[in-house]
Amino acid sequence: MANGIGSLSYISMHTSHNKGTAANGRAGRKNDVRPSDRILTARLTAAALFFLIIFTGFAIVQSGASGTRAETAANGERTIVVSSGDTLWEIAQSVKPEGGDVRKTVYMIKKRNNLSGSVLQPGQSLIVPAK
Repeated sequence: MANGIGSLSYISMHTSHNKGTAANGRAGRKNDVRPSDRILTARLTAAALFFLIIFTGFAIVQSGASGTRAETAANGERTIVVSSGDTLWEIAQSVKPEGGDVRKTVYMIKKRNNLSGSVLQPGQSLIVPAK
């Protein structure tokens, strides 16, 4: 009963009758990865890294105030220092001309101080219209 079903060995279950060929017909190599799979993996990794770098760059740019300092206040302007908890909207509300639009004042403050966003930092100096 050497060739019977009860005597199947580990090798006979996992290899075909051709030596060195697995039961699925492929060569029984340990790392059976096609070159096209490696290229696809490399491209996906490069794309993910590219988008991570781009996302990080946009996050840094959107961080609020620019690194440039505002000029000195001209006639009809004054300089204020931002306190903790101050918002651009509240500052604009407090310095806007009577009957003026807060949105227009916010825009003017952002433009005058070279702000790319509305985030303010405590201790930051802003040039605002004099009331």
